[in-house]
Amino acid sequence: MTLEELVRPDLARQEAEEAARNLAHQAERLGLPLADIEIIAPCPTCRRTAYTIRLGTLDPDETHHFANALRGLPQSHPA
Repeated sequence: MTLEELVRPDLARQEAEEAARNLAHQAERLGLPLADIEIIAPCPTCRRTAYTIRLGTLDPDETHHFANALRGLPQSHPA
């Protein structure tokens, strides 16, 4: 790894962190904190080339609560 790689900001990672923070904030607003949210780096040996966000572990009650909160949101229609 070069010095430039060490000091250069990882814009893709920053974007993933921003998306994860936004999702966690909105989930918390709905009453479901995502305590185990995690950002996964791209995989150099597989086909996953972008950062991904793992929501973590939800028990059945949390999952029902999350689904009900999402169900209560208005549906968007593709333009």
